[in-house]
Amino acid sequence: MALVMLGGGVTDIRGSIAGTTFSRSAAGNYARSRKKPVNPRSALQTLRRANVGYLTKYWSNTLTEQERTDWRAYAAGTTWTNKLGQSIAISGLSAFLRLNALHRMTWSTVITAAPLAMGHAGGVTITFDAESDTSKIQMNEPGGAFDKSTDLQELWFFQGLPTEPG
Repeated sequence: MALVMLGGGVTDIRGSIAGTTFSRSAAGNYARSRKKPVNPRSALQTLRRANVGYLTKYWSNTLTEQERTDWRAYAAGTTWTNKLGQSIAISGLSAFLRLNALHRMTWSTVITAAPLAMGHAGGVTITFDAESDTSKIQMNEPGGAFDKSTDLQELWFFQGLPTEPG
């Protein structure tokens, strides 16, 4: 499905319609022929699909109705943004999956309680110092940034492979 932003003519379009995929790069909007995605069935892909299936069943069979209601309220009270930058509404199940799918990749526990504060976590500046002679990296957390008794005590880093310019 393509997302289209209408204005004095079409101002933005993302997604696929028939055999054409629309997107945007630094150079602007573009269209290309749609390719059928490869389904490699890698170990990681299989694990992630099983994880989402597990969490969906957990939502239906394990969470109490009050917990599901809390997740729905959290989703409704939080601003979510689509790939066009528009604010959208998502379901409580989607909010539950967004938080837990990544969390369960490293920890087996499921976060059943919805966040009490609406909205996404605020930005915190964390600095790193590297020592070239010992290959150590030190993380410096700003004082008072987290309430360690109630906040998740996790910090995840993601790195992709370096890409060549252009």
